[in-house]
Amino acid sequence: MLKTTISNHRVTQANHLVEANYSITLNEKRLIIIAISKINSKEKMIDRTFTVTAKEFADFYSMDLKNAYVELYEAVDKLWKREAVITDNENELDTIRWIERRKVKKNNRNDGAVTIIFTQSIEPYLSALNRAFTSYEIKNIANLSTPYSIRLYEIGKRYEGLGQYYYELDDFKDLLGLSNNYNRFANLKARVLEPAIKEIKKETDIKMGYKVKRKNKSVIGIRFFVAKTDADLRQMMDDNLSLF
Repeated sequence: MLKTTISNHRVTQANHLVEANYSITLNEKRLIIIAISKINSKEKMIDRTFTVTAKEFADFYSMDLKNAYVELYEAVDKLWKREAVITDNENELDTIRWIERRKVKKNNRNDGAVTIIFTQSIEPYLSALNRAFTSYEIKNIANLSTPYSIRLYEIGKRYEGLGQYYYELDDFKDLLGLSNNYNRFANLKARVLEPAIKEIKKETDIKMGYKVKRKNKSVIGIRFFVAKTDADLRQMMDDNLSLF
């Protein structure tokens, strides 16, 4: 069942999807987020068809309507080809597509819209969720400027109750669709990690930090810390000074 409005702007996904491996652009991710916000995650999805208007896109992400109109159409074109690799309950890698169909309304900038139909394969990760899911309000990611910031925020919310979580470096890069990029950790830190952590602290409802694990001077893993306040984050990281 669809929500009658998107006034509560809440996005809910199964944890398996939150931690799926996929590459995506910022506007593709933004499009998916608005579509997911229209799903009642507690009920089985009857209709997998969702429309996002250029005006919605502009309003949600504080964009000029003309730019929103163009970027929304570019996003749906790219999303059409995207896949996500999910580790399922049997610990098997399941490769699925996000959408199975797309429609574009291009009459004019004022009523432009795209309609997407989620695949049947991804449906269980978006609806009838009663356990092992992550939920957040769109307002917390609306000002994040990269897909990596949004992904890192989603993972932070997934582990917020635990306060910390660990990834092997290669697994973390796979998660963000960066398997073949940033062979030097210094570049990953400067271009992905640090900008994302800074944005999340400034723009969202959580604070994040991290410590790296090294082997023979090379970084092999990252432990992230999540807290509600800077003070709590500092205390948590101070308590784990000798972690690695």
